[in-house]
Amino acid sequence: MAETRADPVQPSTGQPVAALPPATGISLGPEPGPVSAAAAATHPSAVPPTPHPSATRPAAAAKPAAPTSKSAPQATTTTTATTVPAAADPISGYSACITKKAAIFTVSFNVAFSWRHAFLDVDGDGQTGYRLDEPAALGADYMVENGVLFHSTGSDWSWSEVGAVRRSTSGGVLRWQVPLASIGSPTGLRVVYNGSGKSPDASTPVVWAGAC
Repeated sequence: MAETRADPVQPSTGQPVAALPPATGISLGPEPGPVSAAAAATHPSAVPPTPHPSATRPAAAAKPAAPTSKSAPQATTTTTATTVPAAADPISGYSACITKKAAIFTVSFNVAFSWRHAFLDVDGDGQTGYRLDEPAALGADYMVENGVLFHSTGSDWSWSEVGAVRRSTSGGVLRWQVPLASIGSPTGLRVVYNGSGKSPDASTPVVWAGAC
């Protein structure tokens, strides 16, 4: 089932990509009685009202902490298909596997991140897609952000929305199910999980997807 979501944002720069239409129907309450000219400058009606949050919410995919290097990805130790770090970690219990029709991504985010990501490398080439250099080297051809799948349109933070993906949560464990046809039916698949917003960013090592 597709779910309603907030347009993704880019917290590291704070710059909106496309602002949403201003909110309407905001009530500022009844206007007080007349005030003198001397008091007009400080009268509440002379101060512009604070915009409704939806009037200023930016509309760009939420970018995690910017990589510190733009050099070619370095070799890194990858995990097996399933890794379970200590529960105190910001991200734990992560795994990835592939069925005949879908890729399944399972992870526990242990802090209240605003944006929860799975960065997907479907071609095994670190030079294609969005570049993650630290702490894990990966060329992300696709990204799942909260409940939506995006396709990378460059090596920088540039994405095109593909559509909603199936998402379920049970006992604090989040599961995304992405049709293989939506990500080019990869023969190999690697993923890095990331959380950003409302807490320091956190990312996992590279996880290889095995068979479910």
